[in-house]
Amino acid sequence: MLMINYRKIKNLKIGLNSANFIIIISLYFGFVLNIAVGQKFIQLAGANGDGFFAYFSPLLLSAAFAVIFSLFNIPYLRKPFFIFLVLTSAMTSYASYKYGVIFDYTMVENIFATNSGEAFSYLNLSAFLYTLLFGVVPAILITRIRFKKDYPLSIRFMHKLAVVFSALAIIACIYATSYKSYASVGRNNPYLNKMINPAYLYNSVKYINKTYFSAPLEYQVIGEDAQAIVPDNNKPSLIIVVVGETARSMNIHYNGYPRNTNPYTEHLNIISFKDVSSCGTATAHSLPCMFSNLGRSNYKKARANSQDNALDIIQRAGTSVLWVENDGGDKAVAKHLNKIEIQAADYPAYCAGGVCTDEVVLQAFAKNVVRDAQSNQLFALHIIGSHGPTYWKRYPQEQELFTPSCDRSDIENCSDQEIINVYDNTLA
Repeated sequence: MLMINYRKIKNLKIGLNSANFIIIISLYFGFVLNIAVGQKFIQLAGANGDGFFAYFSPLLLSAAFAVIFSLFNIPYLRKPFFIFLVLTSAMTSYASYKYGVIFDYTMVENIFATNSGEAFSYLNLSAFLYTLLFGVVPAILITRIRFKKDYPLSIRFMHKLAVVFSALAIIACIYATSYKSYASVGRNNPYLNKMINPAYLYNSVKYINKTYFSAPLEYQVIGEDAQAIVPDNNKPSLIIVVVGETARSMNIHYNGYPRNTNPYTEHLNIISFKDVSSCGTATAHSLPCMFSNLGRSNYKKARANSQDNALDIIQRAGTSVLWVENDGGDKAVAKHLNKIEIQAADYPAYCAGGVCTDEVVLQAFAKNVVRDAQSNQLFALHIIGSHGPTYWKRYPQEQELFTPSCDRSDIENCSDQEIINVYDNTLA
């Protein structure tokens, strides 16, 4: 049966001229692969009491795509280009539609820095079927297209121009009738343009250019005058810095959250700094920032990577620093430090299924701490913490406090309470 279907697909031929191909692919991107943008636009416009114009947003997007895609309507280029575009856009469309992910520059940076284990945690049946239906199937259909050449080259060129000018006319008509409404929603919600699929392509090219084709900045040594303060008892200090992952302040019991998400430390007089903001929601962005001296508003990855960070300075001042990694990478923070990357094979008791719960970092700490050290020691323990979407893998099941929990990666199929329960379990 599979062989028969394969032969049918193999022998399938779709006759289409290049102008109609651009129209179809543009409509597909505007109405299908950008469904998250259309929904968000209708939602925001409706909240302002003027939502009718928003229903034209898929058509507006389609017209804009027709103009842009026409630039790639070139023989021998269009098929591989649009096959790649449809496949990757189906994946990003799923993430945007199901999880509200925005593929801006920071998210692209995070994707390139993601390890395979973290990437596979997002794979589930729902994502597979979505990508198959909206990515793989259209890509196969593109391979079966046979572009017609019934007309002379000059006529085919005029057809392409007609598509472009028709698209521009549609854009002009929509803007002429609804410019104020679109401008109002867009001005108050500037993130909308970052949601447009495939904006990730532009940001990917930008990231690759900055990372691999831009001249590195000259390295800057800072804090050369830093010195360790000798305590009154003249004894060395043992400092442990736990670098967390996706812990929300509002879910912390210390900060007023009604659930006790810190039962093991509630009587230790913990100090909680509440007026603090991360530099971003992506590890690749926020982690180097928090150890740099740049601050959230002035942070630039290139600058942070080309100068000393806080741990470099502490190490130079005479403290022995060790970075213990259990979250897929230090993002260049520990490039000058001694580092241990947790390997699941070395700790089978804590790493069922190749994913290690954070108790494992204490085992690495116990193996490497010098008990009779004559100088200061600092251990930076980078934990996987509350990293989703496989939240239930972040803690031993016997320590589960809040039930029922969402024990699956396609969390959109769980109730809100199940997601809250499993997330709070990771914190506890």
